[in-house]
Amino acid sequence: MTNGNITGFLESARVLIENSRDIPEVAQAVASYGYDAMRIQEGVAALSAAQALVSQQIREYGDSYQATNDVNRALAAAEDAYRKAVKVARVVFEDPAAIGALKLSGPRKQTTNGFLEQATPFYDNLLANPPLAAKLGQYGYPEARLKAEQALVAAVRQAINVQLKETGEAQSATQARDKAFDALDVWVSGFRAICKIALADEPQRLEQLGIVVLNQARKKTKANA
Repeated sequence: MTNGNITGFLESARVLIENSRDIPEVAQAVASYGYDAMRIQEGVAALSAAQALVSQQIREYGDSYQATNDVNRALAAAEDAYRKAVKVARVVFEDPAAIGALKLSGPRKQTTNGFLEQATPFYDNLLANPPLAAKLGQYGYPEARLKAEQALVAAVRQAINVQLKETGEAQSATQARDKAFDALDVWVSGFRAICKIALADEPQRLEQLGIVVLNQARKKTKANA
């Protein structure tokens, strides 16, 4: 259901329920068909629940979009630092052991998982091997800088964790909203049908509930169209 359809449905349900409750003549008419004040309150509650879950779903998706932006920003910062460090490391290290430990051979992977697969051992193995770290330190990469860039990689993983959490919550919020909408739709459909019966002789009352009724001239025009 699109946002426009959601808004339209909620507004039509609100008009139907609230006016049937607040217009005495309508309230009396539908009460004679089983929709007394207590039963109308069930519709009010269903409407309120649906409206609240719509707002919650919007909030959750906002959080999800923000989390995705946070991943992208964290990834951009970490990738920029890492690619520069790799270029320097390829100049500094020539022995196969260092090249293998730091994953210096081959192209840099373009996916997020691929980046983490290459960047994580690069910084971990450098910092775990003081001679390697010291050698790279002679080229502008002291231990403090390596640790700071390692933290950038860790920030990407943390941002991804948050993104997955927010995405899951957004999906759950959508499911809860849809369930509430289904319940409200069932209630409104049944009540609207009863309103048409209870107020069949009072079309102006039906229109107060948002139920459009064709007058005789319009009915004739439609029939001849």
